[in-house]
Amino acid sequence: MTKAVGTRKVANAKTADCARASRTTTVIDQYLSQLPEPTRAALQKLREAIRVAAPTATETISYQLPAFRHEGMLVAFGAAANHCGFYVMSGTVLQGFRDELAEYKTSKGRVSVNLCVGHNLR
Repeated sequence: MTKAVGTRKVANAKTADCARASRTTTVIDQYLSQLPEPTRAALQKLREAIRVAAPTATETISYQLPAFRHEGMLVAFGAAANHCGFYVMSGTVLQGFRDELAEYKTSKGRVSVNLCVGHNLR
């Protein structure tokens, strides 16, 4: 019981630290700051493209990933060990872009981009 209370206090302290940090940086900035290059640069470029395409969308975190919301969830993105993922919040959207996405690994609602040398986000 004591252990759980102590853990709760630490968790609350960490939450308070995150709340203070978010006053000056966004949660997406915090997410990106933890990533190595070139992953951070690739995801920042993707973030900027999303901002241009959806200028009134709000940045948030959803499913522990940076995401954009506008009248519901729009898209999310994130880093994995060997790729960056771009997630549409609809299982049917990518079907209309099969030809354009042929060179990428995709699933029902995800596009993966390998960050190997010479492979860049468009």
